[in-house]
Amino acid sequence: MAEIKFKGAKVERCTNCRGIWFDHMQVEKLKSMKGSEAIDSGREKTGKAYDTIKEISCPRCDVLMTITTPPDKEHFTFETCDKCQGVFLDAGEFKELKNEKSFLDFLKKLL
Repeated sequence: MAEIKFKGAKVERCTNCRGIWFDHMQVEKLKSMKGSEAIDSGREKTGKAYDTIKEISCPRCDVLMTITTPPDKEHFTFETCDKCQGVFLDAGEFKELKNEKSFLDFLKKLL
């Protein structure tokens, strides 16, 4: 993982798959920042290939993360950590969700 900074906010991006790790509430913070989709520099095709991996450990807590699907996006999954409440989005997923208010509302209820 490599630390990525955007206007004072920090996330970590996997140097292999280019997925992004957001600490608790970082998705909300970055989602509201103009131009923040630039942190999602991975290829969507690569991100979709990683969706087939079902057992992913949290990079902070090393516990198995929960695969989550928002109710209005059946084709979309992401991982959350029940312990630290971090979120992992595969390459291309942050760009896809950046302008969707329903995703942010879902995350607030979830975490």
